[in-house]
Amino acid sequence: MPVDDLAQKILDGLAQAGVHRALVDLNTWTLLKWLDEPCPFYDWRVNEPDKPRVHPDDQELIAAMTKEFANGATSGVLRLPGNDTDWVPVHVTVNRIELEPETFAGLISLRLPTAAELADAGLPTAVPDST
Repeated sequence: MPVDDLAQKILDGLAQAGVHRALVDLNTWTLLKWLDEPCPFYDWRVNEPDKPRVHPDDQELIAAMTKEFANGATSGVLRLPGNDTDWVPVHVTVNRIELEPETFAGLISLRLPTAAELADAGLPTAVPDST
């Protein structure tokens, strides 16, 4: 069995409902490739210079996560651009993987956070009704 086929079988076997995985550039957090269906609950296509990919108040958390995944996995709740709202909280887990010798990427897993994870992040557990 070719290595690529084996890798795809492993990815398929680890797939979970509601979890969306992708590869990202570890230096810029730029999305490189979706490994599952693209994540539907945030606007991952944002590529406007004046609109950040992560909420400005989450920059310290991004910096901490960047340090953590140098030695293994890290996770946290980040606010990402929403489809219908300004920002949507997303639970992000990042694993550092070696694609080729000395070439690394981040394997990210994205899912909606639990109420407990939102509370731990100091975020509201429900979006206020604006009607």
